Amino acid sequence: MQSRVDGAGHTVVEVAAPDIASRIQPGQFVSLPAPPGIGPPARWMFSPLGVRRPHGAEPALRLVAQRSANGALSRLKPGDPLDAIGPLGSPVALAQDVSSVVVLGLGHGAATAVFLTETLRARGIACTPRLFTTGPAAPTTDTPWRLGDGTTEPLAQHRIHDAGDWPGLVRRTLDDAGADHAVVTGPLALLHAAADVCRQAAVGCTVLLEPFMACGIGLCLTCAVPLAATDTTGPRHVGGCTDGPAFPAEAVDWERLLAGSGVRT
Repeated sequence: MQSRVDGAGHTVVEVAAPDIASRIQPGQFVSLPAPPGIGPPARWMFSPLGVRRPHGAEPALRLVAQRSANGALSRLKPGDPLDAIGPLGSPVALAQDVSSVVVLGLGHGAATAVFLTETLRARGIACTPRLFTTGPAAPTTDTPWRLGDGTTEPLAQHRIHDAGDWPGLVRRTLDDAGADHAVVTGPLALLHAAADVCRQAAVGCTVLLEPFMACGIGLCLTCAVPLAATDTTGPRHVGGCTDGPAFPAEAVDWERLLAGSGVRT
């Protein structure tokens, strides 16, 4: 690990992993060892906050986690080795005709929202990030939600006071942004609401599912995601860690996914 910055609620680290950092894309993740004595599972999955590309130096992977005595990043010090595996999963893939995107990130889903915003803007695609939290929003002077190397102006994270009205949150976000595609990352109930609202509004939607992952490489089958039947295939399951975590919202069999998760919407 190269560096570490502790805020009031988050820890951000930069990892010297140039092979991973040069290849990872938004939607993909890395696997890190769980802290000693914590688990199972033995490894935890992290979506990167971004990639820092200093001029004349190798790229570094930026990771963020809530501060905790038992957190995977909390015990790391600069110079400590970190056994990171990645990139894992499939990245966010947008149709070529998409010209404007709104990225809605709730809670720790904000990390992917930051990384995706930076990547899409670098490709010339208009991207509007909307970050939310159900708890107190961090002061702008103490937030990890910044583009690039973390020195830019922070992205505002708004507190939700009507948590549970996920359709209303998605509708307001779409109305404010006016984008032709939405990428949503957060809890399952929010993703389901986004899929429904975007379908009604004729707005494309990509969801980043976060099922429990024990291995991250498709062996344990704990993160199976049910897909809806198509004209050529019947209902089937795929690995959330290998085929996902990014899925077109219309491809997911929401009825079966929600029934298996116990989430009520």
